[in-house]
Amino acid sequence: MRQIVFLLAAFNPARLAAALPASGRRTAAAVAAAFGLGAVIVAAALSEPLLDAIDVSASTFRIAAGVVVAMGGLVRVADAPPRPEPGIGGWRAGIVPLAFPLLLAPDLVLLAISLGADEGVAPVAVGGAIGAAAVVAAAWVPRPLGPRARFAGAGAARMLAAVLVVAGVALAVDGVQDL
Repeated sequence: MRQIVFLLAAFNPARLAAALPASGRRTAAAVAAAFGLGAVIVAAALSEPLLDAIDVSASTFRIAAGVVVAMGGLVRVADAPPRPEPGIGGWRAGIVPLAFPLLLAPDLVLLAISLGADEGVAPVAVGGAIGAAAVVAAAWVPRPLGPRARFAGAGAARMLAAVLVVAGVALAVDGVQDL
């Protein structure tokens, strides 16, 4: 269950919704969600071979990933949600700036590796699918028209970022307890 909450917070559909272009919102969201889900599944599937290759235990990696995830969450709590890139629309906006650099940040990838090493690929894939579905669903919500709606969207993005901070701390504490 925690992988669903953690990955939903890392996908942060409210933050990505703020950066969706005016034209081709749904297509851009679907492309970004596909990239995010693919990256989560690949990272989870390669987690054990990767940790073996770099000769790091899962608990040690969990501590490091927790620090990175918490820092990524802190940056997103303090930062304003991104704006759409002018001149980029449709599926291209799903790649840049939505998938790269907004969604596929180090915290999402390290979170997927850590959860994959601890819980296996299937639970992480389910959490990633829910996060990707939330990104696609966010594209169906009409663009905020007034300042109150934009404020609510920014608040939701910051709340999910705060959950990401909690996820990072929880990972780090779990890693320390397992040492």
